[in-house]
Amino acid sequence: MSKCPVCQTRKGKRFCLINDQRLICSLCCGNTRQADLCQSCEFYQPPRRRYDQLPFFSEQMISQNHALNLYLHSILQQLHNFSTEESIKIIETLLDRYYFQQYESIESPMVAQGVESITHFIQQQLSAVDHEILVNLFVAIRRQLVMMPV
Repeated sequence: MSKCPVCQTRKGKRFCLINDQRLICSLCCGNTRQADLCQSCEFYQPPRRRYDQLPFFSEQMISQNHALNLYLHSILQQLHNFSTEESIKIIETLLDRYYFQQYESIESPMVAQGVESITHFIQQQLSAVDHEILVNLFVAIRRQLVMMPV
């Protein structure tokens, strides 16, 4: 096999539609993909959000800061009627909006209700809280939820 024509370091193993059908490596395939040109490729996957790599407040930081602890518990209280899976999806949708600035449609009525409820709560009760703080809290909450037994 020949070297990847994009990076010139790894072996090319995938035929690339945007690189003249030449073999490129999987890393370059992922890094150079374009939704409009690569849709028909068998290797194409839409980009995924890496929620686990976003900034967050540690449990220790939250426990030592009264305001953060209050905000966290207030948001968690809004999630108490939802399953863990629904709560994770609600928090991820809020991260899509607050961090990624993406407003995609929500398929689940329960998740849509949760997002609307928390958004309303934030507007009414936490409007003075900076978006960056909310994002860090959302990620901390998501981390807690993902670690919970199902």
